[in-house]
Order: sequence, then C-alpha cells, then structure tokens
Amino acid sequence: MAMNALRHSRLRRRLGPYLDGELEAGQAGEVAVHLRDCWGCSGDVEVHHLIRGALRRAIADGTVHLPVMRLERFAGRLAHD
Repeated sequence: MAMNALRHSRLRRRLGPYLDGELEAGQAGEVAVHLRDCWGCSGDVEVHHLIRGALRRAIADGTVHLPVMRLERFAGRLAHD
C-alpha cells in the first residue's frame, strides 16, 4: 500500500518523540508500523540509535569531547527533520 507524502511527513515528524518514549500508545504503534515499511525512516532510526549509544558510552567513560559533541548536535538535527 503506497503512503501519501503528507501522511509520511506527519509520521516522520513523530520519530523524535517516538524514540524518546513521548508518544501515546496508539501513536507509537502507528510509527512502529511505519518503520517496518519505510526504508528511509527505519534507517534514520538506526542511525539515531547508534549515535545515542556512542554518546551514552562516551558520557559513561568520561570521554565527552568535540567529536562526540558534533554527534550529539547531528542527532538533535535528525530528531527535528
């Protein structure tokens, strides 16, 4: 089933809140279904998970430095696209 651009855009804007656990169950379920079908959005979520993991490790190790801060800024932009 093809998704129209407006619906895709709406679901894409919910990726950040979805990843942060801020959506209600129905909305989170809708995003989860979308991620199974959308290569682009699921790829963005995977990159987001990788960046968050790198940031968590760097903070836990006390090695937060310029490259990590750049990753954090990049992750923030991904969440708002």
